Amino acid sequence: MTFPQVHAHFTVHSGHLCYGELHNIWQGALAEPSHGLTAVQPTVAGTVMTHKLDHNVNALNGTWNAFRLIDTTQYRLAGWFVAHESVDVLQEIDKILRVSGSPYEADSGSKYNNEKTMQEGVLVINRYDWGLYDKRALDVVGENEFDPSTFVLRIVVGLVDYAEAKDEVMFWKDVPEDHRDEEQ
Repeated sequence: MTFPQVHAHFTVHSGHLCYGELHNIWQGALAEPSHGLTAVQPTVAGTVMTHKLDHNVNALNGTWNAFRLIDTTQYRLAGWFVAHESVDVLQEIDKILRVSGSPYEADSGSKYNNEKTMQEGVLVINRYDWGLYDKRALDVVGENEFDPSTFVLRIVVGLVDYAEAKDEVMFWKDVPEDHRDEEQ
């Protein structure tokens, strides 16, 4: 097995992170800082299950490393995994797969938050829990860009220290999404 390679890193000073698309990060910065994980129960929203999250979580202060998740069938970037520098990355990945499951294995863990995911310190965030599915603060930041010539909706997500979240959102909201560096 190849050990995951650090692709980028960032620093947390406030003890909290905000996450999601820009409007989610703004919402996270408006909400009171989280004080530990609680079992956020999913609710039915139309035809899908969602969690109403505040888009901020406790985070260890210090350096966090970001790892690329590569889709090996298409050899393209499929996502990111981040971990504090003090964490054993392979143990953390194993715990996440054991507790919240793998999309490639039937019946492996829970894809929703529950007591077990909370006890293990795993916050499950599904695609309907953020982005345009959660419209809070969209009026501040605006919607994602849609390119009608390619039918591509550009979705850019991020993580930022809670204390810097509002300033970062105000900076990035006016930068076209196709000009945002994936390593920022």
